[in-house]
Amino acid sequence: MNSIEKRSFLKKISDGICHLYDESPFALNERDTVHEFIKTQLLIVGEHRTVFSKGKFKYCVERMSDDAIFKILMCFDSIGITINKVLNKSKIDTQQLSDEHTFYIQMIQEGEVVTFQDFLLT
Repeated sequence: MNSIEKRSFLKKISDGICHLYDESPFALNERDTVHEFIKTQLLIVGEHRTVFSKGKFKYCVERMSDDAIFKILMCFDSIGITINKVLNKSKIDTQQLSDEHTFYIQMIQEGEVVTFQDFLLT
């Protein structure tokens, strides 16, 4: 994933991951290094509840290598957190999108892109 626009789009829809986590916390396998990374780096454990950190996810998308982001997104796909579900839960202002972001949304809404893997291969 070498596209700056794809990274930007992932950051714009990241609140959808938060909403999905709030509805049904991810089942993560602590023996898997990617699952462990998500648990220790992207979740915020509070006294009464655990939340997915949109800010930490955005930081990772901005700063991590393509390979690392790919592994995280493939992990999301494997546990049922797909890009179409994330988009459906996100609160995205369609008036403030680039043409490329609008294209991604159209492809997801039309079912051409369902998973993060599909998104990365477009």
